[in-house]
Amino acid sequence: MNPRAILPLAFVLGSLANGCNSPTLPLPPPSDSVQVVRSGDFAIVSGPQNAVEPYALVTGYNERTGSGVVGTANADGVFSLQIPALPGDTIELWQRVGNSPPAIVVTVPQAQ
Repeated sequence: MNPRAILPLAFVLGSLANGCNSPTLPLPPPSDSVQVVRSGDFAIVSGPQNAVEPYALVTGYNERTGSGVVGTANADGVFSLQIPALPGDTIELWQRVGNSPPAIVVTVPQAQ
């Protein structure tokens, strides 16, 4: 089973399914502007001013663990994500601005 299939539906459908269509992708590689530091069992991935579009939803996905985090950039395009990770893990980054790409919205049903 694809590890992405176990992520929350909104994360998968809204952030990953059409991530390649975002007009600002790809994000600059870590050597250009995005910084990655370790803090215990986490990676802190952050972008300085203008790293992404203002108020973009920024998604970080750890391939090895199958876990992802979604955060929101501020008005200056600055963001920070805390993602469970070990040394050597690969983290993919996406951004989503406004309604591009369009999202699919789902509602969680009441408990039965």
